[in-house]
Amino acid sequence: MNKLHEDKIVPIVIDLTVSGEQINESFLRSFGAAIELIIKRMFGLNALDFKVRGPKNAVAKLADTIGREADYISALADSGLNNPSVINNKWKLQKAIKDFENQTGITWPLK
Repeated sequence: MNKLHEDKIVPIVIDLTVSGEQINESFLRSFGAAIELIIKRMFGLNALDFKVRGPKNAVAKLADTIGREADYISALADSGLNNPSVINNKWKLQKAIKDFENQTGITWPLK
């Protein structure tokens, strides 16, 4: 019997090579949880390891969209909801989400 090694953290893998029939509720739930953890890590709330697999364009769209999420959250925290910079960041985020969804066929889990 193998011993459990609790001191080893297994990286979270996001696989963007999924096909249309593989995108189901279970996939979307785990994808959403992974995105949430990545954003928390960006703000220093955890120390998890992540790996992303998939076509270069899809990975680039994912990175751009996550970056836009972080920009929007930061602007919102700094300036409040009605500040023009927050509204601009929200528009950029919405465009990034649309580009990601069009590139990958995967629905963005955060709204």
